[in-house]
Parts: sequence; C-alpha cells; structure tokens
Amino acid sequence: SLAPGPLQPLGNGSDVSRKRPMGTVVPCLSALPAPGKRVKKGSVGSTRLDFGGETRLERALKRSSSFGTFQPQATRGQMSVLEQASVSGVTQSGYLVKLELFEQFAADLHLPLDSGENIDMAMVDYLDQI
Repeated sequence: SLAPGPLQPLGNGSDVSRKRPMGTVVPCLSALPAPGKRVKKGSVGSTRLDFGGETRLERALKRSSSFGTFQPQATRGQMSVLEQASVSGVTQSGYLVKLELFEQFAADLHLPLDSGENIDMAMVDYLDQI
C-alpha cells in the first residue's frame, strides 16, 4: 500500500483527516523577520518606523496643527466638509431658502418635526402642496 501522504487518509481509511506524516516540512505563514534583524525597504514585515517614519501620534499632531482639531459639523446642523467642497455658495443659499419654506409650512400646520418619521410625513405633505 502507499505511504500516507498529504491528501491520503491515515490508518484503515476510517480516519479521513488530512494530517501530514512526521518529518514533513510545513510552510510558515509568517514571513516577519526576527527581532532586531534589519529589513530591506519594501520587504515583507517592514514598517514605516523601520525607515524613520512617524508614529501615529506624531502624524495626528501634525494633522491637527495643519487642519485644527476635529469638530463634528453634520450632527450640529452644519454642512459637512464634503458638502462644503462640492456645493457652491449660491446653491447653499438656495438650500437654506427651501429649508426655511419647509419649516414655515410645518409650523403653519403645526406638524411635529421631532423624529425622522414625522419629518418624512411632513415632507410628503409639503411636496403634495407645492
């Protein structure tokens, strides 16, 4: 009979596991260099710190000095950074006028705007009206 190989069952055939015979070299999945060993730029396991790069903290401090600290805008009712960059000033003012007209419509009819569902219902009524 054949010696058990990598894909042949071991024993009397009832054991269908795919165990390798003793002495078989199993390839290592980790290709990281040993601690303290010098690595070549671009090789597996090299990091930006190996080549004088900045740590996360250093990069964060650099970003905050360039752009300031993060201030959430969308949750405060302000336009997000992407909206500001993609919408011109004329369009922004048009949005504000339309929003004020909708809010005035809801106030005139005493429609609640306290939840997403109520805003949706008020918007449907507003669109039916215009």
